[in-house]
Amino acid sequence: MKIERIRETVDATERRVTAEVQPPTGPGAPTAIELLKARADATAPGQFETEARRQARTLQLQEGGRKISRSELERTLGRDDLVDVNYLARGLQAARAVARLAIRDATGRSLGDGTGFLIAPGLLLTNHHVFPTAADAAASLALFDCELDLMGFERPTTTFALEPARFFVADAGLDFALVAVGADPLNGPGRLDDYGWLRLSPDLGKINEGEPITVIQHPNGRAKQIALRENRLLSISADHLTYESDTAPGSSGAPVFNDSWQVVALHHSGVPRKDAQGRWLLKNGTPVGDDDDDADVDWIANEGVRASRVASTVLGLAPDGPLGSGLEAACLGQIRPASGTAAGTRRPTEQHVAPGPVASPAPAPTAVASTTFGEVTIPLTVTVRLGMAAAPGAPALAEAPERNVEPWHDPDYVGRKGYRPDFLGIAVSLPDLTDAADATPRTDGQGVLVPYEHFTLAMHRLRRLPIFTAANVDFSPAAKEPEPGFVYTRRALGGLGEKDREKWFLDPRLPASSQLPERFFNNDRQAFDKGHLVRREEVCWGVDHAQVRRANGDTYHVTNCTPQVAGFNQSKFDGLWGELENEIEDQGATERYCLFAGPLLVDDDPVFLGVDDAGPVSVRIPRAYWKVIVARDGDDLAAFGFLLEQDLTKVAFEFDPEARWRRHMLPLKTLQARIGLVRFPKAVLKADRFAAV
Repeated sequence: MKIERIRETVDATERRVTAEVQPPTGPGAPTAIELLKARADATAPGQFETEARRQARTLQLQEGGRKISRSELERTLGRDDLVDVNYLARGLQAARAVARLAIRDATGRSLGDGTGFLIAPGLLLTNHHVFPTAADAAASLALFDCELDLMGFERPTTTFALEPARFFVADAGLDFALVAVGADPLNGPGRLDDYGWLRLSPDLGKINEGEPITVIQHPNGRAKQIALRENRLLSISADHLTYESDTAPGSSGAPVFNDSWQVVALHHSGVPRKDAQGRWLLKNGTPVGDDDDDADVDWIANEGVRASRVASTVLGLAPDGPLGSGLEAACLGQIRPASGTAAGTRRPTEQHVAPGPVASPAPAPTAVASTTFGEVTIPLTVTVRLGMAAAPGAPALAEAPERNVEPWHDPDYVGRKGYRPDFLGIAVSLPDLTDAADATPRTDGQGVLVPYEHFTLAMHRLRRLPIFTAANVDFSPAAKEPEPGFVYTRRALGGLGEKDREKWFLDPRLPASSQLPERFFNNDRQAFDKGHLVRREEVCWGVDHAQVRRANGDTYHVTNCTPQVAGFNQSKFDGLWGELENEIEDQGATERYCLFAGPLLVDDDPVFLGVDDAGPVSVRIPRAYWKVIVARDGDDLAAFGFLLEQDLTKVAFEFDPEARWRRHMLPLKTLQARIGLVRFPKAVLKADRFAAV
């Protein structure tokens, strides 16, 4: 890349790094980069970051269902520098998706070279300063397999045209351009589908300061090269990573990898060595000219745009259509190229679901006849209809095994408003936390309340479970399906296939150490369901399809997940919690109401020994869960509180059907005292209808 095309970008990088480090001034004072390198020299990897970042890093090692090796884990902590043999195979596979870019103008005149890489079927990512406009991309070419073979000879390359008319998204601030690649090669033996793609994940935590990074690139248009692990990550900012570049020449648009070959940044700029007059220097010590190439500059550090920032931005900007849908699925890990596939063995139309832990088949539910044998009417016109169990020997409903796939979710949390106190037209404020609550502070310093689409929650720091959730519920048809033409099923909203099961994910606004990861629930014993506190159906409503879809995804954060046994959680097993949820929904088919819910967290809850992402862990399992319903009753409010116990000894509960729900109701003041961690709003306490029941 010619220097004249990158001067502005490099100057911005240097200003950004200097502002972040704020080095001293004066003769002989160290530069910002020298200070960052000195800190890296004095501190081992894994010692820069908080425990939460280390745990997030460990979680990311399992991306795509990969198994963490001992050496891989120890490298992230700085205890060992050895790599596994499969490190080389993974690197070769990652390199397949990297292409040399021949930058040309409309007349075919060469303007330089760059690097780009595929991040989804038919979509290539590079820098904005490589392709500032769609016209710049349209005149240029992408060359794959531009590398040496085992004997040192050049391999046959395959050239593709770029087609920005089909897809082009760019952002000057984050310095990226994403462009469609022609499906058919202009020349060469390869096919576009042969090269796979590199996942650009919107998730945080893929690398920590002090860890080695690797860059695969085409410096100065030469054959593909690799700066392998001899480059340390020096600092992390909101949008950028800064890394030393003792062996990494500048290569605009190259992918930057962590030690597990996950893309952590889009390389875009650097900090050059300068002479006393402030002029950039080439490696031979002479001043840089505009016609020189960036690969010949004596870079002392490089900068890349964080992969998570690029991913979240392109997902927000991408237009509708097949390419946009493929981009979304690839970034979220819902489709992946076949691992280690040789050229020519895949058809271009194939899509591969991301490999992951395969959930064990759920126990077959008992078929239930439609005959009712009892009714219990409680306030809010909730009519409880209890089904008659089928006779012994009735056929079970078999369920096919499913894959764990992360459902679509919006990683940009800025617009989340959470629970609305004015939702019912009468003020119903959130519960207050008591001094004993020990709520988890957010990592962004914004208190302890965590807002999602239509609900808000607070997490217990030590128990790693919600203290309470508060949800606004609207089951009116207009709110449940606001835009005709869309499918509003669970799978459609989550972007899942027929055989897929939702994979739950961490909330980056809270420390990972204060959240129970999905792995705890997917233990070998399969002891617990991942029980929603805020049920998906309760908050899947909105003014448009996008809002409904966002709410659907928000319910699959592990912050909304609690360990419940199947016989308590699932209504198909006559589970109390699930059946109560069903009855509330049945009566609320055209109504709006608010729900408060949470586990009853007491000190003598039984301990379960399991495994989370950091290893063995002991977790106290709640014996009971509470729920409060608040609805309008004319110009007043009506509120009802329930406390339901789950059987942790696997001994079946027995109930009198005539009084099934009434026996679990409590006065709200009594329920509040039992919970001990929250205080219900005065308006809700005043509206308690327990005495009437």
